[in-house]
Amino acid sequence: MKASRKMELPILFLYLLSFMLVWEWIRPLEELTKTGHIGVFLAFILLSLIFYYFSVPLLLAVLVKAVYIYLALVFISLDGHGGLAKDLQQNLSLLWNSQWSQLTDGFRTLLFFLLLWLITFLIQYWLSGTRRIFAFFLMTIVYITVLDTFSSYNGDAAIVRTVAGGFAVMGVLTYYRLAGYEGMEKKPISAGKWLVPLAVMIAGSTAFGYAAPKADPIWPDPVPFLKSYQEGSGRDESVLKKAGYGEDDSKLGGPFAGDDRTVFSYEADDSHYWKVETKDVYTGKGWGVSKGARDALKFDDGEETPFRPFNNDRTFEWKTSTVYSKSSYTHVVYPLGTRQVITKEGYSFSADPITEKIGTVNRFKPVSSRVYNVHFQVPELSVSDLKSSVDYRNGPPDVFQEDDYLTPKMMKRYTQLPQDLPEKVGELAYRIVRGKLTWYEQAKAIEEYFRSNGFQYDKENVAVPDMEDDYAAQFLFETKRGYCDNFSSSMAVLLRSINIPARWVKGYSDGEYMEEVQDGKKLYEVTNNNAHSWVEVYFPGIGWIPFEPTPGFSNNIPLSETVENDREVSASSQQKPVPVSAPKKQELLDKQEEGRTSSSNEKTRAEGTKVFLKENGKAITGVLIGITGFGSVVYWKRRKWLPRLLVLLYKPRKNDTHFPRAYISLLKQLERYGLKRSKDQTLRDYASYVDAFFETGDMGRLTGNYEHYVYRGSMDEGTWEQMRNSWEKLMKKAGA
Repeated sequence: MKASRKMELPILFLYLLSFMLVWEWIRPLEELTKTGHIGVFLAFILLSLIFYYFSVPLLLAVLVKAVYIYLALVFISLDGHGGLAKDLQQNLSLLWNSQWSQLTDGFRTLLFFLLLWLITFLIQYWLSGTRRIFAFFLMTIVYITVLDTFSSYNGDAAIVRTVAGGFAVMGVLTYYRLAGYEGMEKKPISAGKWLVPLAVMIAGSTAFGYAAPKADPIWPDPVPFLKSYQEGSGRDESVLKKAGYGEDDSKLGGPFAGDDRTVFSYEADDSHYWKVETKDVYTGKGWGVSKGARDALKFDDGEETPFRPFNNDRTFEWKTSTVYSKSSYTHVVYPLGTRQVITKEGYSFSADPITEKIGTVNRFKPVSSRVYNVHFQVPELSVSDLKSSVDYRNGPPDVFQEDDYLTPKMMKRYTQLPQDLPEKVGELAYRIVRGKLTWYEQAKAIEEYFRSNGFQYDKENVAVPDMEDDYAAQFLFETKRGYCDNFSSSMAVLLRSINIPARWVKGYSDGEYMEEVQDGKKLYEVTNNNAHSWVEVYFPGIGWIPFEPTPGFSNNIPLSETVENDREVSASSQQKPVPVSAPKKQELLDKQEEGRTSSSNEKTRAEGTKVFLKENGKAITGVLIGITGFGSVVYWKRRKWLPRLLVLLYKPRKNDTHFPRAYISLLKQLERYGLKRSKDQTLRDYASYVDAFFETGDMGRLTGNYEHYVYRGSMDEGTWEQMRNSWEKLMKKAGA
């Protein structure tokens, strides 16, 4: 018995590591699916493993787990007993009729709980029964690698955790198999002497693997080949991509598959586009960024952003939107005209001066902010303002105004085109704008050119340019089929062909309206399907103005036909924006929290659960008291019913390896009966004591075979078959 007590710490260590392995199966669900309340499921897994560790009686464990699942379903689905019962009946009918897609979320949650229950049972069986867990460890590795390869889930850290934890579990289990049960060897291996070198080996190899240089992949990424290799072609012309934001735009083209996973939601007065970054170098196959050293622009939470999309002498309307991120991106999304970003956590920001991509930083490390406000300007502009910005009727345009954003260097950057761009692209641009005398009229003419002239929006039959093809030229003159990247890139190239500065913008369209929330704000949801690209054109004296060439989309800022010259402008709208002061910032955060709380489904569930518990508190308390009382009675009466259960479990087993476990279970039952073995008493003396008490010789025969097995490490074939009747007799007597 002393040896078994020494093993309690390694057993606890095993269960904790096993919990971490199961956790690796749960982690990706929150990112890749719509599964919520991950903590509820993790708590259930932990509760189940704790029950197995402390050997809680089966009936009591089942009752407690059932109550937990019931309360969890009430909390998640907001249904009372009647609602859950009706939902269960409805879904069982759907299962019977094989209507799998019609199953409700509540029933799917119930099935998920049952799956977790089964997994924890298997974990306990592998740890306590077979002492082998390699199969589960291997399945975990395969699961993570498949998700890392074929989805957006980053499994780098998960692989390290799994390998370290898996080898630790297998190492401890190997120790148990060598040490055996209760002194099965003459000189049992010390747990410390085994576990300390094991921990050092795992920690050292993990650290070495993390720090060592990594070679480049030997094989190419298999995903494009598996997903989109075009039959009969010697090259990959149809790289099937998933909808969503990506950083590499060097090779555009090809079809893409939809993805309705939510990236973020936002509360705003009205819907609007969301920027992530801009790119300025067109390569003929896609977009890149100007080379050269550039320092990141740092600014703090609530400070003025370093970008100036509009000139400050305009009249603006200030607006605020609140973003609720559902992804792990470390960058923020923001509308055109954003001047301040305020995070709930008070993070700082690092912005790229060329791409204008804003990253969230905490202590010099990129982090993801879950909730933040964006404070932005919507300029009051008229068509006449934009037309007068550059008008060829007044002679050659002098676009380089004093204190203007568009310097000669910037003009060159945003009119850049590759040298091998087909001449017919420029010729087409001049034909489209013939007779148009202002930059605005020319930009509108090119934008409207894509609304007709045979162009079609298509996400599937989209070509990838060959080595000798230009991406924009192929779309303009050959295919005329594509999605936002085709339309926006082609418009930017046409504008640059006639020396109008333009840049390519990536981000998200306005998303889907969900509901109206507090203070008249509207809630919108943005998914990966809303990933989008468009064009911004620079107008001297005004700033960057968005244009939307893709059919079916609209991103233009509101424009009136004329603006009265004698319009009075309020002093507050003319002033240069300043960072939000502490009270204002706190006010925004409080308002954000208040609005979010009022519209959040989490609060709705919590309130519904509170109401349900309040209305049914006495009944639930009575049920819990009854379950606790019943469980206590069952536990204290286990001496009566447990032997019968063990006899039923061991009766069909014929393998001799079950004999040592059966003998140990008999020792425990005899102790529960009252025949306790003293610390200094040998097994043979104890067997004599038991046989004298029950007036039988069964215990002596069982003990003799057990000692034979302990000291020799093996037993004669058929030992369990010969000893089963003696074991059952003693079990029944100890349960009488």
